[in-house]
Amino acid sequence: MTGILPGPAAAATTPAEATEPPLVDRAHLLAEIRAALTATGGVLLHGPAGIGKTALLDALAQDAGPAGATVLRSSPTAAEADLPHLALIDLLGEALPGLAEDLPDHLRQALECALLHRAPQPGAPTDPLAVRVAVLEALRRLAQRGPVLVLLDDTQWLDEASRQVIAFAARRLTDRHVRFAVTERTEHADAAPEMGALCPPAAREIPVGPLGERGTGALLRERLDLRLSGLTLTRVHTVSGGNPYYVLELGRSLAAGRSESALAADPDRPLDVPHRLRALVSARLGELPDAARQSLTVLAAARPGTALPATVTEPLAAARRHGILQQTPTGAPQFSHPLVAEVVLADAAPAALRDAHRLLAELAADPVEQVRHQALAADDPDLLVELLAQRAPLTLLTDPALGLAQLERGCRLAAGRPPTAAAVFCREGLAVAALRSGDLPRAIAEVETLRAEVEASGRTEDLANVLYISASVYERAGRCTEAYAAGRAAHDLRERIEPSPGPARVLGGAAELNGGTADRAAQLLDSAIRAAEDDHDREWLAYAHGLRGRAELLRGNHPAAAEHLGRCQLLLRRMEFTDPAFFLVDADLAEALALSGHLDEAAATLADARDRATRLGRDVLTLGLDRAEAHLTAATDPRRAADTLRALVPDTHPYPLELARAHLALGTLERRARRRAAARTALQEAHTRYAAAGCLPWQQHAAAALAALDALEADPTPMQQQILALIRSGATNREIAARLHLSVKAVEANLTRLYRQYGVRGRAELARHRD
Repeated sequence: MTGILPGPAAAATTPAEATEPPLVDRAHLLAEIRAALTATGGVLLHGPAGIGKTALLDALAQDAGPAGATVLRSSPTAAEADLPHLALIDLLGEALPGLAEDLPDHLRQALECALLHRAPQPGAPTDPLAVRVAVLEALRRLAQRGPVLVLLDDTQWLDEASRQVIAFAARRLTDRHVRFAVTERTEHADAAPEMGALCPPAAREIPVGPLGERGTGALLRERLDLRLSGLTLTRVHTVSGGNPYYVLELGRSLAAGRSESALAADPDRPLDVPHRLRALVSARLGELPDAARQSLTVLAAARPGTALPATVTEPLAAARRHGILQQTPTGAPQFSHPLVAEVVLADAAPAALRDAHRLLAELAADPVEQVRHQALAADDPDLLVELLAQRAPLTLLTDPALGLAQLERGCRLAAGRPPTAAAVFCREGLAVAALRSGDLPRAIAEVETLRAEVEASGRTEDLANVLYISASVYERAGRCTEAYAAGRAAHDLRERIEPSPGPARVLGGAAELNGGTADRAAQLLDSAIRAAEDDHDREWLAYAHGLRGRAELLRGNHPAAAEHLGRCQLLLRRMEFTDPAFFLVDADLAEALALSGHLDEAAATLADARDRATRLGRDVLTLGLDRAEAHLTAATDPRRAADTLRALVPDTHPYPLELARAHLALGTLERRARRRAAARTALQEAHTRYAAAGCLPWQQHAAAALAALDALEADPTPMQQQILALIRSGATNREIAARLHLSVKAVEANLTRLYRQYGVRGRAELARHRD
């Protein structure tokens, strides 16, 4: 990179202020440097410009000052390399007055003349040996007062006279009381440094390498308060090569131009490389013939490893001579630094760039890569919309912000043009992305506008999918009457136009769970499961099992619910649909497992779901997971579970049905805790919310829970208390009957009353229940 990319502006360097953010992603390297200084008395740090060598010296200086060490520092620049003894003036100029009395006269005079504190006597040249011995003795005198740390930065620009004096002293200061930390600019971290003589003989040479991607993100956050989405961060890290200076320059450019969203939506868009980084590169490029510049454009636009024809590679010889390219071990050409490729793409004329992509589309063996280059080579925006429609679904699962930006770009490109399947898909994707993030007003606006336009255009297949998405949006928005109507319409339309009945019956079952009955939903979903299995359609099979599990939750059959919901989650994972907001299965699965007595599995499901929700920023799912966690806690302590959940339930929520489910769960927990008034309040709240949403199956479920609460009997009789104690000890009904001199039927009748009183559904739950 030296001679091609400019480094940071050369300026006098001083220790960092205390308010400056700490070094990022360098803790291990700093620890290695400190250990080397302690063990050997010296380190030589080397690496390319901007890699952070000066920042490391700043950190060492900050450590040394509070520890009582004397810090001597020199930071020469290229313009000062011919000024003799300038580095010695930096190091000892301020300390010399305090050392004068400690040095013999002839040494003091030699040092004062070298440091320009005294004018040399006419005709009496300064003795070089006297200056070297004087500096050595000055450092020894300082070391007698306490530790000394000598910091020599950018020694590739050190004046020759100072270099010889410091090397003389360093060879003789081996007792560790004077330590040397030296930096030298090298072309890359693997290049051999040349300034080792400035350190004690046993000193270590330590290369300063690039930041990792996480370190790049942390640096941008701490220094610029800039938070980049996943692929944009990867792009900045790749282009910068992990060089902190380049990272910050690119970050400032992104922040100033507010181009992050455009870059996120269009990963092929060149980064806006700041003038300070591109000036020298552009000058070198300007010296190349036209054929070489066009070949560089092809190379910059190609994926690494693309086999290029001789018509492209032969003109690149000129670029190699200018240091713009270098050979890989396989002989393939590559840019000397990723920033160079970025500048080439940014400077390329649009026609030249299209020609490059047209050629690469002919060379590409991978169909997806071929489509990408074809889209980038075309003037027709429909191809770009199609490309974005292909990319966005996968991106949404791993990087929701980037996926949303891609969809928005596709919609902008398609605006004002006749609708295509890809354009409709991008607009559906916007509604789905808003739905998963909890922005229900936007999701509703998107699907309602899109539905009207698709109906007007007569695009039947697109309408079937828009109706399906509309039903999903209305359901999460708590508008279940409209969700039922859209779901039934989607069911009827798909029944007419699709050869397989599976998808239609899934949509019909989903509609029943909003405005029909759990029994009718179960019938449709059982049929959907059989059809999807026959068709080997994993996606619709996953949805069918998930909805079938919800139907069993309504029926109170928790083991069956856990089985279906677990199957749904497994199928989604196998398809790599890991976004927990994609299909709301995790909270219901954890609840069903907890109520079935599979507590460890419930805990593992919750932990995994919380981790994924946190990584993708799905805060909208927290309430559902809290509700499931409360059921898990209630296995051992219903009162604590109810108290915890009550404190977590908000007044409003983007998904109204999740709020109703939380109140329903709270009522169940309060009932198990034998706080009937609190249980009634929570169940009534759930019933009211379900009624307001028009969600008939769950409204009826809440009404049944209220009725069961009204039928509760008084506290357990002494006989029932004995039965309860024996149940907890593991006794069977026959053993209990024999112990208490009762018939088995009498034991069973008392158990039925206990189940009602404690709000449990079997012996296992009753045995775990504690007052």
